[in-house]
Amino acid sequence: MIISDQLQFVFLGILRTANRAMHHALLQLPGAYQFGQLHTMDIPVGCCSHFTFCSVRNPYRRFLAYYLWRRAPHPWGSDAAGMSFADYIAAAEQGRLGPCSVRGHTGCQRLDAV
Repeated sequence: MIISDQLQFVFLGILRTANRAMHHALLQLPGAYQFGQLHTMDIPVGCCSHFTFCSVRNPYRRFLAYYLWRRAPHPWGSDAAGMSFADYIAAAEQGRLGPCSVRGHTGCQRLDAV
């Protein structure tokens, strides 16, 4: 996440949204710094009043990118390994896969804009 206390904003880096360019650009702004890892989602309590936002790309392309990433071999396993894209869509519709979107953020963890 990128925070600027001077400009009063928090940018959340959402997985599989091609946001490294946004991170780089925001780090050029006054007082901006990276907090935690690239995809840290827990907003520090001291930043609760800041404007909080994220960016996402075309949801269809994002879903495809997430599918391809989840099929790749990872040390922790791959929940989509061996699945066709059609099977992956069916599993997602049935809620059999982990979350792949931003949701449920309230209070200090809320989003002001996507």
